[in-house]
Amino acid sequence: MQCRIYRPLLNVVCSTMAATLLLLLLFDFAPLETAAGSHTGKTLIEHDVLRTSPSMLHVSIGRFVDVRPGIDLNITVLPGDRCTVRVLDDVDALSQLPGRLIPAVFPCHFDAGDVRYQHYGARHPSEDSVRLQLRYDSDTQTLIVPFTLSVDVDFTQLEIVTKNMPLVVKKLRGYSRPFSERTTQFTYDDATQFCRISVLSGAAGGVPRYGVVVDADGVRPTDRDCNEFISSKMRYRHTATTDSPRRDYIPMLAQLYDRQSGRLVKQEYLQAMVRIKAGQTNRRPVLTHDALLRLDVDQFALTAVTPLVLAAEDHETPAERLVFNITQSPTLGEGCFVSTDDRNQPIRSFTQRDLQDFKIAYDPPSGDSDVRRVFQFGMHVVDDEGATSDQFSFTVIVKPMNTLAPSVTRNTGIQLFEGQSRPLLSSQNLQVSDEDNIDNVRLSVIAGLRHGSLTIGGVVQRNYFTPADLDSGSVVYTHDDSDTYSDNIIFRMTDGVHDVEFLFPVTIYPEDDEAPILNVNTGLETYKNGAVQLTPDILSATDVDSDNAEILYMLEQPYSKNGYIVFRQKEVPADLDKWRLANGYYERLVSQWGQRDLEAGHVFYVESGTSHTTDVKLDRILFRVKDTHSPPNVSPVQQLTITVLPVDDQAPTVITDTPYHLPVNEYELTPFSRNVMQYSDVDSNSRDLKYIIKQPPYMSDPTGSSDAGSIVLCDDEDVEIDVFTQAQVNFKKVCYRPPSSEIGIAPRVVKFDYRVVDPAGNSIDGQSFVIYLNPVDNKPPNVINSGVRVNENDRVVITSDMLDVVDPDTNVDQIEFSIIQVPKHGLLQVAGVNMQVGDTFNKRDISLGHVVYKNTGDEKGRGLIQRRCH
Repeated sequence: MQCRIYRPLLNVVCSTMAATLLLLLLFDFAPLETAAGSHTGKTLIEHDVLRTSPSMLHVSIGRFVDVRPGIDLNITVLPGDRCTVRVLDDVDALSQLPGRLIPAVFPCHFDAGDVRYQHYGARHPSEDSVRLQLRYDSDTQTLIVPFTLSVDVDFTQLEIVTKNMPLVVKKLRGYSRPFSERTTQFTYDDATQFCRISVLSGAAGGVPRYGVVVDADGVRPTDRDCNEFISSKMRYRHTATTDSPRRDYIPMLAQLYDRQSGRLVKQEYLQAMVRIKAGQTNRRPVLTHDALLRLDVDQFALTAVTPLVLAAEDHETPAERLVFNITQSPTLGEGCFVSTDDRNQPIRSFTQRDLQDFKIAYDPPSGDSDVRRVFQFGMHVVDDEGATSDQFSFTVIVKPMNTLAPSVTRNTGIQLFEGQSRPLLSSQNLQVSDEDNIDNVRLSVIAGLRHGSLTIGGVVQRNYFTPADLDSGSVVYTHDDSDTYSDNIIFRMTDGVHDVEFLFPVTIYPEDDEAPILNVNTGLETYKNGAVQLTPDILSATDVDSDNAEILYMLEQPYSKNGYIVFRQKEVPADLDKWRLANGYYERLVSQWGQRDLEAGHVFYVESGTSHTTDVKLDRILFRVKDTHSPPNVSPVQQLTITVLPVDDQAPTVITDTPYHLPVNEYELTPFSRNVMQYSDVDSNSRDLKYIIKQPPYMSDPTGSSDAGSIVLCDDEDVEIDVFTQAQVNFKKVCYRPPSSEIGIAPRVVKFDYRVVDPAGNSIDGQSFVIYLNPVDNKPPNVINSGVRVNENDRVVITSDMLDVVDPDTNVDQIEFSIIQVPKHGLLQVAGVNMQVGDTFNKRDISLGHVVYKNTGDEKGRGLIQRRCH
C-alpha cells in the first residue's frame, strides 16, 4: 500500500485500488500511547476487527434479506471502543443499482433485523456490490477498513403479484392497454388481508424513463387498493419526444396488511415491463470522436479527468447519466482514480455528470521517478439499459518531476457553507514552490469555478494570482449561494518556462436554512377500526441541508377526532407504564415521530371507529416537518389524507312485519317468498344474504313422524338444499316439499332452524321458520262390506266386521252412512228406529251395536240395503 500524507491535516490518500486499510494518525508525529486496560500495547489491524470476509447475501427479487450479525458480517468490538459502518454511496456509480443496503450508517455491533438489503424488483443486473467503510475508534487508534458486501439476486416467483405480463404500446406517444386481470393478478387471503399497490414512478432506478402511468382521467396514480387498481384502467402513456428503446419499466410496490390490526404482513417490489412496438432497438453507447483518451499528469499533482480527455454519447440515454466503468483497475504503484467528494476512497465507476463537474481525478503514485511512466486502464461505458460500449484503454502518462518546474506542496482544497467565502492560503490549503524563480510563478483558472468566483485583492477580473497572493490571503473564493455541493477548480501554474495543471477541490456544505419538504405524501386507506402502518412509501420528507434520518414530524391542531398516531411494536418496551397492550402489540399514543421511526416500521395510524356508517369517510392529520437545526427550520402545515372505508361489521336483522311462517297443504310443493321470509342488512344488499340451515325440517310434536319434509329447489324438487340466498327466496326458487306419507287428519307444525349470514360473515343465529302443514282430504273412504246371513224372521246385529269404513283423511266422528234404498224383505233399524231413505248413522252406532237388520219373513232371498258413506 502506498499513501501520501498531506501535512498538517494528515489526510491519508490511498494511491491504489488494492488498498484495504487506512491508519489515521491522531497525534501530530507524537508516539502513540496505549490507554490503560485497552489493547495492551497492540496495534489493531484489519483482521482484528473484521474477522472474516463478508459472506455473499442472497436476496429474492423484489424482497429483502437481513444481514446476519456474526455470520454475514463478523465484526469484533472491544469494550469501550466505538465502531460504525457506513455505506459508500458516492464511490461507485454502478453500486446499489438493483437495491440498497439500509440503513446507510449502522453500528458494528448490530442486532438481527437491524440491517437489511432491499431489492427493488428489477430483473437486471442479477448481482450487486455494496461498498462499505468500517471505522473503528479506540483510545489510541483509529482504523479505517474499506470492504465490499456482494449480493446475488434469486429470481424466485413473487408471492403477492403472481401474474405480471407486459403492457404493449403500439405507437410512439401512444397509450398501452390498461392493467387488467389478463396482465396482473394478486394472490392473498381477502378475508383476513387487504392489498395495496403503489406506482413508484421515477422513484426506483429512474424508471419509467420514456413515459408515465395514468388512470382513465389522466391522473398519475399513487397508492391504490389492488382490486381498484385493476378496475381503474391504469395505463402507460409514452411521452418521449425522441425515439426511445423498445422497453420501459414501471416500478411498483405491493403490500399486504392484516385487516384486523393494520400491520404490514408482506411487501414486494416489482417492475412491470412495457413493450414499445414502434421503439428502436437500444444502441450501445460510444466514445465521442474528439475524446483524447489520454491524461498527462505531473508527478504528485492531483489531476482532473475532464470531458476533453474522456467523453461518450448515446442515442437514448442522456449524456450525464452514462457511466464509465473501470474494468481494469489500477494496481499497486499505478495510482488511483478518486472523487473529490471523498479522496480517501478509490473509485471503480463514475458518471459523465461527475466528469462535467470536475469531480473525477487521477491521483498519481506517491513514489518518485525520474522517467516517464505510462499506465493503461481498461474501461467501458454503460447506458441506462445496461448496454455497454466496446472495451477501450484509457492512458495516463505520469511525467517525471522536473526540479526546476513549479510544484504543488499542499493541496487540501477548501470547505465552506453555501454563500460563504474562504481565502486560499499557503499555510492552510494551497501552497506552491519553485526552486529557481518563485517570483515568476503565475496561477490562473482554466476550468471549473462554475458556482462561485475568485477575487485577488478584491478585484474579480484579474486573470492570475501569485504565490505571494496565497501567502497574504488575497485570493478569496466566494460561493454564489446556490444549492451545489462542489465547485472544483482546475488551475494552470507556470513560471514562464514550465506549465503544471492540477485540480483544486472546493467542497460546499449546505447551509441549514430551509425546512424539510415532503417528497412522498400519498395518503392512505384503511377500514373502520383499522390500523395502517405509515411507511416511507406513504409519507417521507427530505432536507437538502441536513440528514434526512433526523427529520421530525409534529402533529398540529385541530387534532383528528376519527383517528390517532401511535407507536406500535412487538417487543416489551422499557417504559412499560406509557404503553398499552392491544391485539398482541404494545401501543403508545404520540404527537411527534421521526423519519427513523417511519423507516423502522413503528408508526401507525389507528382509526377510532366511533360510529357506524356505510359511506366512505375522509380523515386528515395535520402536521409540520422540522429539522434538528438550532433553531429548527419548520415547514408550513401539511396534511395527510386518510380514506376510511366502511366495514361490514353489522349482522343482518329481522324485518318486523315479516311473519316467518308459511301455511302449506299436505303434498303441495310450496315456494318461500319475501313476504314470509326476509332479512335486511345495513352494509350489503339483502339479495346477497345467505341462509344456512342448521337443523332440517322437524315436527314440533315430538310424537310426530320422523319425516317432516325437506327444503328443495323449486325447479328440481329432488335436490335437497341446506344453503340458499335471499335472492332465491325473492324469485321463489326455494320450496318446502311436504312429507310423502299421510300426516293424518290433524294439522301439523313443522319447523327448521337456520342462521343468516351477510357477505362479510356477520350472522344472526338461532332463527326458526314455522310451517303449518294442513291435511288434505284427497282420498275416498275404504269400505268393508262383507254382507250378513240371517234366518227367516230373525234379526242380526251388524258389526264392524260386516260393515265398516276406513278414511285416513277424515275424523271417525265425521264419517256417516246415508240410506239411499231400504231393504225389500226386512227392516234396517238404528237404536230401534226403522231407517228410511235419507236417514243416516255413523261408525259409532255400529260399534255400539245399535244397527240391526230384521227379516220380515215374507220371501226368501236377498235383502238389499243401499247406503252411501260420506
